[in-house]
Amino acid sequence: MKQYKREQTVNTYSFDELNERAKANIRNTFADHCIEPEDFKFDVIHFLTEDWGISTLEPSFSLSHKQGDGLCLHGYISIDDILENENMCMAIIPGVSVDKTFLRQIVKGFDLKKTGRYSHASSVDIEILFNDYDVNEHEFSIEVWSDTLTIIEENFIRWYWERCTYFVRMGYEFFYEYEDKVVKEWIDEAGYLLNINGQIIGTIDSNENIEWNI
Repeated sequence: MKQYKREQTVNTYSFDELNERAKANIRNTFADHCIEPEDFKFDVIHFLTEDWGISTLEPSFSLSHKQGDGLCLHGYISIDDILENENMCMAIIPGVSVDKTFLRQIVKGFDLKKTGRYSHASSVDIEILFNDYDVNEHEFSIEVWSDTLTIIEENFIRWYWERCTYFVRMGYEFFYEYEDKVVKEWIDEAGYLLNINGQIIGTIDSNENIEWNI
């Protein structure tokens, strides 16, 4: 604890001197100032692009430890996006012998449409979109292709839920699980003075000139 004279003596505290509740207060202040939702959104889009070749999905999320929390992905994925990326192809069409040229002719892609105001994964309706094509013109029967398309659709829905679950975990880590040393460095670099409740009550520069917020 340090004491500074103002009109009256003011006690200030380092991060390590605060109790857990006060530390939580200054952590939240740090998050409000330094943790940008747009940065997390960028990370999600970057991950989808780099690992899955998907750049057409938009994440929506609410990760504030409240009811309705979650993350969803919405937009459109073409069948070409799936077939041209090895990871996507393995995830959506594993173990299925498919004529990819023919698949491109009958399947357009997947539409992921966000409904309602919440952001959890179930707030998106997933629909497989088809091109106009007469299956009877192909040597495979309608029944065989129906089973194959059902497998592909089920695999895509599984992939979607697994990605959303992963990004929710990643989001909570991004917004809330940073190390305390990062918060302490931020306090020291900014010259923030804290009261016993973990609130910023002033700043001090390298010459010990103080600007009070109280």
